[in-house]
Amino acid sequence: MINALLSQTIPFALISAHATQRELKHSLKTSRANHVFVHVNLLPVALSACHDLGIPKDHIYILEGNAPHGFRSFDGMIARVRRQSEPSVRIKQAKKDTLAYLLFSSGTTGLPKGVQLIGLNE
Repeated sequence: MINALLSQTIPFALISAHATQRELKHSLKTSRANHVFVHVNLLPVALSACHDLGIPKDHIYILEGNAPHGFRSFDGMIARVRRQSEPSVRIKQAKKDTLAYLLFSSGTTGLPKGVQLIGLNE
C-alpha cells in the first residue's frame, strides 16, 4: 500500500499502533487525514478518534483481520479492483516540495510530533 501511495504522490501519515485515543486524535487532526487504515484489534480506538474528528465510518478500512460488518477491508479493495479489471494508473511525478509522508514521534514528552518527508524525487 505504501508503494502505491508513493507512486501516486498521495501523502500519508504513519501513526503508532500504540497511540492512545488522545494521541491518535491529535495525529489524525494534525495530518488532516480523511481515511484511516487500521488493524481490526485497534478499531475501537480508531473509531473513537475518527468519530470525534468527523471522519466517517465508511472512510475506515481494516488492514488485517476479519472486517466487522459495515467495514471494508484492504484485501477486499484489492479483490474488487482485480474483479473489475481496473486499468493501471500512471505514476505521477513528484516535485522537490511534494509531501511524501508524515511520520509521528512516540509522544514521550507530550503529544506526538509530526515530521514531514518531502521531495523524494528531483
